[in-house]
Amino acid sequence: RSSRYKNRSGDDPATTEECVLPGFTDPITLEPVINPGISPFGHVMGMATWAAVLSESKKCPFTKQPLQRHMIKALTPSNIEMYRDRIVAM
Repeated sequence: RSSRYKNRSGDDPATTEECVLPGFTDPITLEPVINPGISPFGHVMGMATWAAVLSESKKCPFTKQPLQRHMIKALTPSNIEMYRDRIVAM
């Protein structure tokens, strides 16, 4: 399943910048998060996973609330501290 999500978005760990959430596991793929993104509800997954999930359903897979891809914020070294306290532990 994780390969399918990565292939859909073209995410490649070799081209990924510094990991801002080391040791954080993507709850869908169960692999380390690559290019993390956070939803308005505080859930974090890789941007590739978000893209795949939201292409299938326009809802958060955890809250079932309406969610669109533009609502997902990419987590980067420059903004991680601004969002860290919003991350929902899963």
